[in-house]
Amino acid sequence: MYKDLSVTEFFQALEAEKHDQDVLFIDVRTPAEYQEAHIDGVINIPMDQLANHVPEFMRKKKIYVQCRSGARSLNAIRWLMQAEVRAELMNIKDGIVGWASAGLPLTR
Repeated sequence: MYKDLSVTEFFQALEAEKHDQDVLFIDVRTPAEYQEAHIDGVINIPMDQLANHVPEFMRKKKIYVQCRSGARSLNAIRWLMQAEVRAELMNIKDGIVGWASAGLPLTR
């Protein structure tokens, strides 16, 4: 299962859990999109690279997944579920577009 979070809920979670080694924050957009603008503390693991990180995902208790608008992140979560990743999965609704619209900080 997974849970949808608003960008505000994601901001709060990022602030509270960014130093927790059992939690992972990933952005599944392309490297070019990530370089253009990203959220500090969220690492870039593009959709086509997810399979390379399954061992790392298996060690996490919670994984937050973010993209541009929420569609790719949901696809990534479905992929993670099919790969039998047991972490609690969090989809960020509205992605970085919603994050920027809410006036939350971006790294450019």
